[in-house]
Amino acid sequence: MGAPAQPRSVPILLLDRLADPPPARAARERVAVSGPALGLVLAVLTGLGLLLIVIGLAVLAGAGRRSTMLSIGSGPAAAALVLQALADLLVLVGGWRMAQRDRRGREPVVLGLLIAVVGAAIGGGGGLAVEVVVLVVLYGLVVISRFPEPASLGAGPAVASAPAIDPPTGGDGSH
Repeated sequence: MGAPAQPRSVPILLLDRLADPPPARAARERVAVSGPALGLVLAVLTGLGLLLIVIGLAVLAGAGRRSTMLSIGSGPAAAALVLQALADLLVLVGGWRMAQRDRRGREPVVLGLLIAVVGAAIGGGGGLAVEVVVLVVLYGLVVISRFPEPASLGAGPAVASAPAIDPPTGGDGSH
């Protein structure tokens, strides 16, 4: 016998509900979005985004040492940058899990997208509306993405096996 199932906390249950809402189940029947392909795209793009954030931080930190006027700063801009890095990390991990055909990869992706919306709102800027629209579209694609059924992962089409053929024998029964 296995261990009893652990009760899930309210935030986790809410995240489950956001990652797999009932309307998305019906939409999956009409729209074919490959979960593994979408996960791979998300993982690659957010990996590049994280790389750019790290490079940008290194450049800003180097410039900040030379001049006190140029520094990473504090307040909303720094908070938005930290939230964006956290969001990218969650989307990267979730996207990689989705690329590995793991349906549970949706949860970190959805959480990362929610954090990205909060980070965009804190950071402000002129492109806030466009960023929120892009994040909402990505959310929609994530929740309607399809994954192959577990039984069909390794199984190909059923092929009838041919009957075994005995080697030809001579007329006298010798080989």
